[in-house]
Amino acid sequence: MGKALFLLSFVFFFFLSANSQSDSCSTTLLFTPPLQFNTTSLNCQSVWSSESFLLRYAQASPGLWSFVLSAPDTSSWFGIGFSSNGRMSGTSAVIGWPTGNGAGVIKQYYLGGYSQKAVQPDQGNLALVNPTFVSKGSTLYLAFQLKVGTPQSGLIYAVGPKNAIPASDGLLDPHRTYTSTSFSFSTGQGSPVSPGGHEGSGDDESTSRTKNTVVSGASSAFLTTKATHGLLNVAAWAVILPLGIMAARYFKHLDPTWFYAHLSLQMTGLGLAIAGVLTGISLENEFGLEVDKHKLLGFVALGLACAQATALLIRPDKKSKIRRYWNWYHHWVGRIALVIGVVNIFYGIKVGRESKSWNGYVGTVLAVSGMLSIILEIRKCLKK
Repeated sequence: MGKALFLLSFVFFFFLSANSQSDSCSTTLLFTPPLQFNTTSLNCQSVWSSESFLLRYAQASPGLWSFVLSAPDTSSWFGIGFSSNGRMSGTSAVIGWPTGNGAGVIKQYYLGGYSQKAVQPDQGNLALVNPTFVSKGSTLYLAFQLKVGTPQSGLIYAVGPKNAIPASDGLLDPHRTYTSTSFSFSTGQGSPVSPGGHEGSGDDESTSRTKNTVVSGASSAFLTTKATHGLLNVAAWAVILPLGIMAARYFKHLDPTWFYAHLSLQMTGLGLAIAGVLTGISLENEFGLEVDKHKLLGFVALGLACAQATALLIRPDKKSKIRRYWNWYHHWVGRIALVIGVVNIFYGIKVGRESKSWNGYVGTVLAVSGMLSIILEIRKCLKK
């Protein structure tokens, strides 16, 4: 009897330990039910040792690749993103998480930015085939195929907070940590990527944690910089610069006060616009945001505003024959710059995927400015 109990205990603990051991490249993948594609010939690489991420992959046929990403079960989401440049923004990713009793969810996401709402479930540019989530012992697996000639070499791995399963809407909590690598599918070799000075290998635990506090999904530094960028530009293009135009158009009877008011307001607005552009550049360099059209419009508006400022240096005398041409230039370049600046504010709200309340706030500011301008215009007409 004693030997039988010892044998049963040995078998029990053997299977318990076998069931709880972590995955390794020497492990044969045996799933019940089996996956919808062959896994026997997959290559295997340890892609993130600090988080025990393994990536199995192979080209199943021309234009079709098979993948199995495994990670320890920490009751959180985990996934892999395919990027052209190693940056999170603009990346399409495959992400999954357990839901209990061996079941789980696997979805494609589009990483449009760093806020929670910018990470969109069931969106992305991957031609995803046969996505399957498997929970086996203490290891989770994301198995899927991609219809692609050669997968993008920038691979981003991330894992969410422990014991934080996403809700039914699929919105993800900020990642606990991540790593970005450049991976060669021909050689199976990967190297850390550090675009814009903020992404890097998570194998260095201290580096990974430090960087994560800077760029995690709802990072305070990112959100603060983003909000500052928006507020500076709203103050410049929707408040200060319009007031400067009004000072010149409606208060010339208060000479020379109107001129100094106009000059002070426009210089202040220009300073705010420059600061707004600089914070935008910071968002691109530090956090990897890529909004080329928004950036181009910002540079055009700022360039025209700077041209306005430098025009003061070549302003002809009032009695000069070319003064009226200078006036035309000064008036219309300023108006065009203002229109582009205001349009770019709304475009920035759109590409930044901000809430509709931002449109309401800016619209209210512009409405007040417009009403004030109309009142002053009527008053000016009545005095003629």
